[in-house]
Amino acid sequence: MKFDRNSLRSFFNSLLVVLVLTGCQDDETTDGGGDSFDRSALLANTADNIIVPGYAALNVSAIELNSRATAFSGDVSEENLQLLRTAWYQTLKLWQDVGLFDFGPAFNTGLLSAVNQFPIDTVKVNANIASGNYNLESSQNTDATGLQALDYLLYGKADSDVAVVEYFQNNPAALTYITDITGLMEGRISATNSSWQGDYRNNFVGAGGTDIGSALGQLINASIRYYERNLRDAKIGIPAGARTTSGEPLPEKVECLYSGIYSREMLTSSVLAWQNLFNGTSPEGVNGPGLDDYLNYLGTEFEPGMPLQEEINNRFDLVLNQTETSHQTLPKPL
Repeated sequence: MKFDRNSLRSFFNSLLVVLVLTGCQDDETTDGGGDSFDRSALLANTADNIIVPGYAALNVSAIELNSRATAFSGDVSEENLQLLRTAWYQTLKLWQDVGLFDFGPAFNTGLLSAVNQFPIDTVKVNANIASGNYNLESSQNTDATGLQALDYLLYGKADSDVAVVEYFQNNPAALTYITDITGLMEGRISATNSSWQGDYRNNFVGAGGTDIGSALGQLINASIRYYERNLRDAKIGIPAGARTTSGEPLPEKVECLYSGIYSREMLTSSVLAWQNLFNGTSPEGVNGPGLDDYLNYLGTEFEPGMPLQEEINNRFDLVLNQTETSHQTLPKPL
């Protein structure tokens, strides 16, 4: 993929303005800040129409993924392989909607590290399978688990579906490893979902200040951090060479390396999730108060006559357009 570095950098700088305006202000009050904008309505919309349904959908998909992994382990066939791959894809796609919410329950459960860290260490994955002695809960194995480890095992072990099935038929320890991965993900996703379904939602909506420890501060800081590390750098900058020391592309670091066809789709989904958060829009198109409305309330302009929220959305659209039009297909690794 080739991306315009300056456009991406300008896009990120515009998002940082949102952080400055909403996440790093000092409040002299603790009951919602010093202005009259209804931040509770913004937080309620974000929770009820974006975060909570996002985790609920991911939770259902994670249960299905674990079920399909168990079924494949019991009957290693091409049909069950395809069903498992479909459940993997659906879970990965739904992850893009919630990955940026790495705070509160997700942070406490270590959700990001268990679900979609990449690149993975295939040497470590193979060593774990060979030894049977591993702890996927350990920080030493964050690069040997999750959806990207499944990408490697379900697509990267051979160059045909028949050969992949034969690999698992001959390696029962690999089947155990797959179900260990999906079980870990299901457990952590379930714990995160349960917290949001419980008291955390009300606590989040009720913390309506603008200091860093407020709900808005945590939301913005976590989503900016995800944008920098997991979207900008991991999905684009490092594989494209824009965020490497040498400046050389490292396509082997891309998301979904072994399946070979989903990287761009997942990038697009992740950017759309960020734009939906900014505009207070659910994946189904339900719109409510968002950060764009807060910027409009503040009257913030990017330049005279250009509201900042419009320019930020222009940058989102630019990135999405570049993602769709400036790409190349990478060969599938063997």
